Amino acid sequence: MLPARGVISSEIAVYWKDRSAKPRPTHMHQIDSPGRRPCHRRRIRSSGSTLLAAFLVVAPVHAQLHEDSASSQQQTGLPGIVLSDMRTSLRLALRAYSAPFHWDGKDWLIAGGGCALTGLSSAADVSLRDALMRSHSSAAGHAADAGIAYGDGLNVAIGVAGLYTVGLLVREPWLRETVMLAGTATLVSASISTVTKFIVGRARPYTGSGNHFFKPLAFSEDHVSFPSGHTVVAFSVSSVLAERIGNPWATAGLYALASLTGAGRMYRDGHWLSDVVPAALFASVIGRSMVQWFESDKGEASSSLDLLPGPSSLTLVWRFNLTSAR
Repeated sequence: MLPARGVISSEIAVYWKDRSAKPRPTHMHQIDSPGRRPCHRRRIRSSGSTLLAAFLVVAPVHAQLHEDSASSQQQTGLPGIVLSDMRTSLRLALRAYSAPFHWDGKDWLIAGGGCALTGLSSAADVSLRDALMRSHSSAAGHAADAGIAYGDGLNVAIGVAGLYTVGLLVREPWLRETVMLAGTATLVSASISTVTKFIVGRARPYTGSGNHFFKPLAFSEDHVSFPSGHTVVAFSVSSVLAERIGNPWATAGLYALASLTGAGRMYRDGHWLSDVVPAALFASVIGRSMVQWFESDKGEASSSLDLLPGPSSLTLVWRFNLTSAR
């Protein structure tokens, strides 16, 4: 994970006043007194030529900051929007893949905690499997299958493609961006977990080999238990949706649904508990990071250029955001 960065809002104003105008009432002069000015605004009283010069300096900088935003607004066609989303998705994916190279001590400590939790969960692998095998029922089977369907990669791919198309056609940015983020998080986490599966080569529970049997690079369906792929997909989607919706009830429901996916895979004897726990932790970090990076990038790029006319004055205001490491 990359270091978090804060955003400091500020503004620069160039103020022109018509000195030929009649003096304002006393109470109006009090409004312009130094004690009443906003703390982030600097006013430079000057001639009309200074105002024009400031505009010629500020406008190109403002245009450069909004190059991508203006380009996307001009490209009102659907291909332009899709291309912009593809660039964003690729940028976020590359950032996720390279994130460990930028970790600090806190990040490595969190990763170590996840590994420790995985090791602790392995102590309950066999006992939990035995309990699940003894508790089979029709209702439990339906619930398990529903959870597994939620984490199925093909189902998620179809859902992402369909909802993205809807958001694109109805010009709904929030829906389109959310689905794009969910798809990107799923692709990144699933690609990493798939490579890990073949490298580790852990035996699935139904093989009867036990939870400590590993056969690296076996390239066999029986030896790709760690981590749980369905759980990775489910938590990637749920974490993105939870972050974007921002409602505690929705968050609880989404994570509960993703947890049902992991429980369903264990119920069907496809994974150990220690396959599900790291998958859930890893995918949640990926999904949350995707949303935070995306929204941070959008916030840092925001700025505006306003021309505010008054009765006998004209103010050019450039509002912008400055980033600072935290």
